[in-house]
Amino acid sequence: GSANSTIKSFYNITLGNSTNLKSPGILIDGSNGTVVENNSIRIVGSTATSANQHAIEINRSNQTIIRFNPMITTTGRDSSGITGSSSSRAVLIEHNSWIHTTGTTAIGISLGTPNATIRNNSIPNSGGTADIQLSITRDAIVELNNFNTSFSMPAIKFDRVTHSIIRNNTINVTGSQGHGITVSGAGGTSSLNNTIYANRIRVNGGNAINFSGGGTSAPFNNTIYDNVFNVSGNVWVSIETVSKINNISLGVITAGTNIVGGANLGGNFYANWTGNGYSETCTDADADGICDTALTFDSNNTDFFPLAVAVLSTSISSCQTLSTANTVYTLSASVFFTDTCFNITASGVTLNCDGKTVEYGNFSSGYGVNITGVNSTTVKNCVFLQQNSSV
Repeated sequence: GSANSTIKSFYNITLGNSTNLKSPGILIDGSNGTVVENNSIRIVGSTATSANQHAIEINRSNQTIIRFNPMITTTGRDSSGITGSSSSRAVLIEHNSWIHTTGTTAIGISLGTPNATIRNNSIPNSGGTADIQLSITRDAIVELNNFNTSFSMPAIKFDRVTHSIIRNNTINVTGSQGHGITVSGAGGTSSLNNTIYANRIRVNGGNAINFSGGGTSAPFNNTIYDNVFNVSGNVWVSIETVSKINNISLGVITAGTNIVGGANLGGNFYANWTGNGYSETCTDADADGICDTALTFDSNNTDFFPLAVAVLSTSISSCQTLSTANTVYTLSASVFFTDTCFNITASGVTLNCDGKTVEYGNFSSGYGVNITGVNSTTVKNCVFLQQNSSV
């Protein structure tokens, strides 16, 4: 073993095309404080079963840092761009611009390492099982990564993971039936007490969130809130075992800017590719940024506070055209005008006169409010007055 070593600036470490080759590009074993940075590692791997041709392998090592590498890639079967065992601790993987695998059952980053942080990496088109898979571990953070995969696989998979966080990731899965995030259990061990928030997930055919595992292995008590789920259909969350409770929203509505710009935090934003997802069409009568009706996935799993389209708010003190969609206009003073006072030309507008008077048509014909050719308009708390009987 060794401590505090640095491996950097080795451009194009390449191994390949041997069915017997089962060696990683870089092996870190029994060594603490290793830094791997600014390397290009390419493994042209075997298609043989259990080839295990990893680009970087970490065993029995603590405080390993893998960062600023322009390429970490392997084509080997059962291989990973980066793999770390449960005998290691505190791995930091950050700012790597290309972590890519294409082999059958391959994984971009595969860790069983407790206290791992994976952030600010670009992980495109990894083939096999998942882009990132954490297994039988805890206290991990997966954040600020960019996923773009064309395979039918999850971008992130938590398998028997506890007390970990997935946040602020951008996930695009174009492969048919691929999931954004899979949370699973097996062998009587569950994934629990994890938090998933502030992610933007777009999937084709699969689910944004997939809970997998039955019986005592079923995931439970995971909290999922303030995410954007954009799916090709209308199945945003899939749950294999409905008897287990997961928190698909916060327990209460909490003040704070949410992921779509609304004024409150609560649950998640549910969109689809045709623009008529649950959050895109729900009623938000009080314009608090929360849908008025909960979204139920099964008897034990409900988003009580699904996010609605963000509503802007502005104060006005004169007659005018109201042309900004999804905006609440609040009248701060009584107003008058020669003909039509307010023309509403955008959908989702609320005019709240707050008890003020709207005087209109004083010199020519007109309307207090003209609502033509728009949808979801609310006019409330107004006093309308038209006193000129000659028009």
